[in-house]
Amino acid sequence: MVLRSGLVCISLILCALTTPAHAVDVIVTDLRGSAALQPAGALEVLSELNFGQRFNLGRGANVTLVYVARGVEYQLTGPARVALASQAPSMEGGTLVTRAALLSRASSVRQPKAAQVASPFLAQGALVMRHESDASDWMQPRGKVLARRPVFSWPAASPGATARLKLMAVDTQEVLFTGDLPGSQWQPPSSLSLTPGQGYRWTLQVHDKDVEGDEWHVDFVLASEAEAADLLALQPKPGASVSERLQYAYLLRDAGFDGDAAACWAQLRKVRPQWPEVMPTR
Repeated sequence: MVLRSGLVCISLILCALTTPAHAVDVIVTDLRGSAALQPAGALEVLSELNFGQRFNLGRGANVTLVYVARGVEYQLTGPARVALASQAPSMEGGTLVTRAALLSRASSVRQPKAAQVASPFLAQGALVMRHESDASDWMQPRGKVLARRPVFSWPAASPGATARLKLMAVDTQEVLFTGDLPGSQWQPPSSLSLTPGQGYRWTLQVHDKDVEGDEWHVDFVLASEAEAADLLALQPKPGASVSERLQYAYLLRDAGFDGDAAACWAQLRKVRPQWPEVMPTR
C-alpha cells in the first residue's frame, strides 16, 4: 500500500517512539493529584515511561496513561500502587477505565522535522519581555505551520514603537510584504496567498522613537495540503478530554509544528493551570 505524503508526518511519530533510540512505551497525558515514581522521582504530565516502571498514586489522584504501540488509553484513580506491565497497567487498589487513544488513529510512519533557524535573543531596548523563555517562543510562525494565513507575533514593544516586518519566499527571494506595523501581531490579508509546502522567511526590526533595533529573521514552512488534511482530521472535537487534546499537541510537537503545539498547550493550561507555562520537550 502506498501512503499519502501527508500521512508521513504523523506516522513515523509512533515508529520513532518505539525504536530503541527512544523506547517510549507509555506517555502520561493527564495528571491530577499526587503521584510518585518508585523508588524515586516525580511523575509528571508528558512523562515518557517504560514497561516495568512503577509508581504510587495518592488517594483521589487521577492519571491518564497512553500505551503508544497499542493505542490504548488507561485512566487510573488512586489510591493505588501501579506497575506498567506490557499489556496494561497492573494495579493494587484504585480503579481503571480503558478506552481507545487518539494516537490509535495515527498511522505508523513519521516525516522528520523541518529544519528550523534559531532566532537570536530578542532583548532589544524597545522590546519588553513578559517572562524569560526560549527565543523560539517569542517569534511565531516558525518551523512547520498548519494555518494558511498564520498570525505573526513578536514580543510587545514600548508604546509608540513600530515593527518593520518583511515577508519573502525562500526559494524565489520574492518579497511578498513589507511595512511598519503597530502592536505585536499581524495576519496577512486574504489577498496575500501563501503556498502549501513552501518555505518563507520573515524579518523583524523594531523602531522605538529614534532607536532602531537589530533585525531578526525566522523561517517557516506551510504544511502541504495532504499533511494539513491528515493532522486536521485528528484534531479533537469540542468537549474532548484533556488527554485527547494533549495527545494532539504531542503529535503536532513531534511532527515539527511547534507553534501549533504551543497554542494547544496554552489552551490546556486554562483547565490545568498547574502545568508548566511552556510545553515540555523531550
